[in-house]
Amino acid sequence: MNKFKNIFKQAFHFFLVSGVGWCLDFSLYLILTKIFGFKVSYANMISSIPAITYVFIMSNKKIFSNKKSKINLKYKYIIYFIYQIILVTLMSFLGEKIFNVINNTKLVDIIFIQQNIKILVKILITPITMFSNFIVMKNLIEKI
Repeated sequence: MNKFKNIFKQAFHFFLVSGVGWCLDFSLYLILTKIFGFKVSYANMISSIPAITYVFIMSNKKIFSNKKSKINLKYKYIIYFIYQIILVTLMSFLGEKIFNVINNTKLVDIIFIQQNIKILVKILITPITMFSNFIVMKNLIEKI
């Protein structure tokens, strides 16, 4: 029971830290898509980089126990960054596909203008990335 409680507590704190990271990511994403007219996939890739770094630093310092490890923290960041590049790339192209599907339906005319679809797409792909980030971060910091 204590192990479950600890994981739940870590997940709660991770989602709070990730929420701040998401706000940073989302703000930059909005600037890139709304002001500069970037495609969903490119905006998502670029906006994710500052959030990735913030979440990694805060998770390491405040959430997960970085016990004596065989791997230096700098290398763990590099591993996490590479993982994030893969995840963000996959989610960016998934987001682009979702955008195109929604944009090509009649619902667009009824509910959304095209720019709001980009916001909806970012919101739809976020839970997938947050959950997988928690699992990867916990294992990376505590187990490797």
